[in-house]
Amino acid sequence: MSDYLPVIIGLYVFVSWIVRANVVPFNELLEAEKKSHHDVELFLTDRVNELEGVVKGLGDEVKGLALAKSNDNAVAKQAKTFQAWTGTFDYIMFGRNRVEGYVEVLNTAEHTQEENEAWIASTETSQRDKYLANLYDNTPHRKIIRPTKDSCYMEWLGWGASVICRVNVYEGRDMFSRAEQAAEKAPKIEWKRRLITS
Repeated sequence: MSDYLPVIIGLYVFVSWIVRANVVPFNELLEAEKKSHHDVELFLTDRVNELEGVVKGLGDEVKGLALAKSNDNAVAKQAKTFQAWTGTFDYIMFGRNRVEGYVEVLNTAEHTQEENEAWIASTETSQRDKYLANLYDNTPHRKIIRPTKDSCYMEWLGWGASVICRVNVYEGRDMFSRAEQAAEKAPKIEWKRRLITS
């Protein structure tokens, strides 16, 4: 609504000017002086009612514009909401070395609000597990991996759109030849379903 504040103020000033200029035009005022008090009152009432109708119409139009803007914002926001599995792992390897990290499986397809709500409420994990298995599989032609020292990034088509998998290892990376192995060897990953808005 704040985007329309200058428009509303401008309309108010414009309508105020119209009311001042048009409620009693000078030549009609001279004619009105010749009429009885009752005729003048009827004339002014009709004129004010007419202008109130104009103001109401402008108000309705402004409300319509504000509603349209609000709907556009809601649609735009929904279009940038993604379904994601996020997980953390923290374990001790070889009895002394701590391994800690983060895993994300992100579906970049657009979904309706109802689809997102149904997905959040679901207990199905097969999609997540399928993409993690692909992430852990070291067959080069099946994936795109962009490794850094402490992380890996993989992207491919599936789950209705482009799926992005990321693993970041915060501690213990030196014990693995590939970053994603730290997640694969984790005895437990604490998973959460999330709707991520960008």
